[in-house]
Amino acid sequence: MNTKINSFLPDFKTQLNLSEQEQTALAGFFQFLINRENPQNISAHYGLLVQYEDKHTLQTFLELLEQSLHELSSTYRLLNASEKNFSKASLSAQKLGEDDIFVLTDCSETNNMMHIISEFEKTPQLIKIVCATPAVVEQRFRKNENFFYRLLPRHIHLGEAHSKEITAQFLSLLSSKGYTTTKEFDDEIAYYIESIYETADFQNQKFLQDLLRRIELQMQETNGLPAYKEGQAIDISFVPYSKRASMRKEKEKKQADKPEYKITELKSPLSDPPISIPTTPANSSPQATNVLLLSLSTFSRSIRTSKFDYHWRGCEGTVIGRYQLDPVVKMLATVLATKNQTLDKIVMLCTDDTQNEVKLKTAETEEIISISPLEYFKKQIRAYMNPNLEDEERFVPISVNLDSPFEGIQNVIQTLRTIQNSERGLTLYLDTHGGLRGVQRVLEATVSLLKIEDINIEEAFAVQFSDSNDAPQKNNLITLETENMEIFNFVSGINEFISCGRADILMDYVNSQKKISTQDNSFVNAILDVTNGIQWCCVPAFETGLKTLQTYFEKEKPASIDTSKHETSYLEIYKNDIKQDYKNLLSTTSTVIDEINWCLQKGFYQQALTLIEARISFLLVEQWHVFKVNDKYNISEENNTVYYDIRDGKEPVTLNELFNAYVYKIIKPKRFRKSDQDILFVQPDDFYTLFSDYTGENDNYLSTKDFYKEMYDLNDIPQNTDFKSVLSTASRYAQLPKKRSASDCIVLSPELTIDEDLLLAILILHKALKEVRNDMNHASAGFTHNLDSISVVLRHYIKWIEEIGKSINPKEK
Repeated sequence: MNTKINSFLPDFKTQLNLSEQEQTALAGFFQFLINRENPQNISAHYGLLVQYEDKHTLQTFLELLEQSLHELSSTYRLLNASEKNFSKASLSAQKLGEDDIFVLTDCSETNNMMHIISEFEKTPQLIKIVCATPAVVEQRFRKNENFFYRLLPRHIHLGEAHSKEITAQFLSLLSSKGYTTTKEFDDEIAYYIESIYETADFQNQKFLQDLLRRIELQMQETNGLPAYKEGQAIDISFVPYSKRASMRKEKEKKQADKPEYKITELKSPLSDPPISIPTTPANSSPQATNVLLLSLSTFSRSIRTSKFDYHWRGCEGTVIGRYQLDPVVKMLATVLATKNQTLDKIVMLCTDDTQNEVKLKTAETEEIISISPLEYFKKQIRAYMNPNLEDEERFVPISVNLDSPFEGIQNVIQTLRTIQNSERGLTLYLDTHGGLRGVQRVLEATVSLLKIEDINIEEAFAVQFSDSNDAPQKNNLITLETENMEIFNFVSGINEFISCGRADILMDYVNSQKKISTQDNSFVNAILDVTNGIQWCCVPAFETGLKTLQTYFEKEKPASIDTSKHETSYLEIYKNDIKQDYKNLLSTTSTVIDEINWCLQKGFYQQALTLIEARISFLLVEQWHVFKVNDKYNISEENNTVYYDIRDGKEPVTLNELFNAYVYKIIKPKRFRKSDQDILFVQPDDFYTLFSDYTGENDNYLSTKDFYKEMYDLNDIPQNTDFKSVLSTASRYAQLPKKRSASDCIVLSPELTIDEDLLLAILILHKALKEVRNDMNHASAGFTHNLDSISVVLRHYIKWIEEIGKSINPKEK
């Protein structure tokens, strides 16, 4: 980090309660300003949201910010404005300089935001800082995603001050009043504040003022206030007496007198069975960081002691739980200890209710205590965690707002990503028990997103409470939920396959199963053939997979399935959904039209174009007999491909090559050409002009009659021109590449009566779509076709071909 930033960031850390994430965001802001001074850099737009709990905290932040900016560069200025004063002001009219930073404060919870947004968007070059309370952020800012995430992409949350910040503020307060203090006083007052502040009846400024009044009263009772203002130092005798601080010192002294051991014997509160937590020697290679992810719960009416049995990784035993979430932690730490490992971190999703103090009674001692679920949880399981770490490293509480969980999910992923990318790496465990139902949904969504980061759950646990009617000696149970978590992966895989035609997640699930039936394995392999074939635009592989699935679904189902043996695959549940998704593709009478329609439903436009290129000729010639191949050609077959010898002494050609030779001679009638070049009736660039008012959805299709009318204007062709002769003309002049004549290679079938206007329209679009596919396949940098228009043309193309099919096979109407 830049040395300039290192020089003033400590002031923020000591006077404000900033998490590591907030400190990183703040350092990023200063680094942005430093980089911005380089004239070669293009300055990005910058907006910062500062959320504060109380005004004094905000004032401290702004004062520190102003001092830091002055150290960074004397040209930077903070220009403060309340929202009320800003409501009619114009930023662009202020002629603000590049080094001016606009700060908006005192934001209302209800006002319209249009003026702020408009002014911010007009001045992208100006750095903006918006300061607001949590209520304003929730009521207004979060409801406008453009403002919250784009205009203010960086966020800092100034939390309530803790003992360290309060100590720094108090010493600063004494100094501002002209008092001097001894080093012993500074140390002792810090110890006093740390001991009592978190549970004191006064907080923040009230605490500071109350403490100052008590010390000034003692000054007046000794030498008088003037003596201390004239330089007499405040010594340790002025630190107020606290029974809590005194008991803490005594406890620490006793602890310090105990001998040190490499294995630390620790006990949980209220006499839990002891557990040996290993201390890793300094010269040993560290294990991966063991992390438990969970969502915190609120308290029930009282705290009761319960026993929980477990059996995991060859270990079994019993732990005592007094809160919903401590049994899994105690079990996990106990089992890890047998492997000479420790539980290092707990990442907790916390709502406001789990962080607020409540009064409740403990069933064991009948004691009434005032504590938050978060702090009680820490006290219960602190002794079970890595003894080499401080609480700030062990516990990572992450606030979650159920109305807008985005930031909470993002923070969890960022936290685990950081651990994953560290030198030690990450082993992640999950406790699925606890928290509100909404938080559980957030937890499930987070786990799914973690898979994208390649962060997987090593093991998942839950707590199963025994029925009240069970025998009194029967304990509650800690259960494994890992297999159930795999169901989420399986369902994700099925959704991915049905929605997107991909099988990646499904294959991950199948590979993770220890046992899978031969039948299910062949079924999944068929799915894989289909997905790989279509993803790679490999038509033979795609159609081979479809044939396998056809065979699979044609087989008779078992008479009954015995689910009591737990041998039924989850895949069985979704087979009907898969069958419904493929619909006509699983019929032996399916055609390439069904395949293309399936691709269009999945958004596989490139694959649909490939099927048109490869299989439409077979449909129109071999299946529907709209066209027929010159019967004078000799036919041969090699590698399941039919070849035609056109008697020119050169290599035989495929049906598709003959069809292309015919289609590429679909040109304007000669007397209407602008040149001697073969001119397409429709260029792909003309798609939007021709079909702009027709989406191809909800029967909003362009008729072939209107299609030709549009064509007349587009190509300067006289109205009422008869195009039918083009079909026979194309046949006479059909030509293969390298000027190989293929005259009359393909002709209209005389046995059928076909709407030739409709057929010609299809061939015109066919030729144009082939051009689109060629451009796509070559990854041309000059590809300028409108993708939405291409999808519309594809729908028209298929619709018109289906009309041809219905005229040939009336039963399909």
